[in-house]
Parts: sequence; C-alpha cells; structure tokens
Amino acid sequence: MPAPTGSCCRLRSNPSSGTVAEAAGTAAVAEATTPALLNLLGWRVTIVRSSALAASSGRSVRLADLTNAVGAGTYLCGTGGLRYLDRRPFAELHHW
Repeated sequence: MPAPTGSCCRLRSNPSSGTVAEAAGTAAVAEATTPALLNLLGWRVTIVRSSALAASSGRSVRLADLTNAVGAGTYLCGTGGLRYLDRRPFAELHHW
C-alpha cells in the first residue's frame, strides 16, 4: 500500500532511515489536532508557542522558565523525562 500524501502528512524517502515525515507537515498536524483534542476533553486553555516566550537554553532551566512565563504551578512529565530532568531550576523559580 503506498504511503499517504497530502499537505499535512507528506512522507519522503530517506535512504539512511526509511521514511521521515516532513517537519513542517508534522507541526501543522500538531497545531491543528491539539486544540481539537483539548476541546473534546473539555479543557479550556490558551495555547502559547514557546518561541514567543523568553527562556534559557539549558534543558531543565528552559522548562522551568517556560512554566514560570505562563504562570504554571505544575510541570507534568512522563517517566522518561524524570531521567534527565533537573528539579533544582523548578525549585528555585517556583519554590517546589
């Protein structure tokens, strides 16, 4: 069966790793589906692009800066994130 094509999900062949979704297509799908999913769940939120906020470049410091910039009192991550997340920047900014 051929790979689907279209403006939001074009795939291109990459000889070294098979097929890779184009970044612009993936972002477009995420930007369209995230608000729809949140609406279905009844979550009333404002979506803010991290690129519109001032934040440091360090991984954990950046996440802490972003949570602080939007006034979040909680940062939720999966178990994979716990392996690399440094909690100190959050504690310093939010007194967690």
